[in-house]
Amino acid sequence: MNKQELTQSMKSKYGDFLTLNEIAEFLKIDRSTARQWVYGLEFLPCGRAKKFYVSDIAGRLMERMEV
Repeated sequence: MNKQELTQSMKSKYGDFLTLNEIAEFLKIDRSTARQWVYGLEFLPCGRAKKFYVSDIAGRLMERMEV
């Protein structure tokens, strides 16, 4: 799976921006683990929630897959 496929898959289900809960649900991991994965990414503050851009998340996942 490449970055484009990941991006399209997440966009089709959640849209352009994902919250931490949606990231954890998509990856089937715990919320605290998802928080560690997105540490350092830029986000949009939306009340108490943080929304992360799909392309940034896919890029981070591709980085983690290479290691």
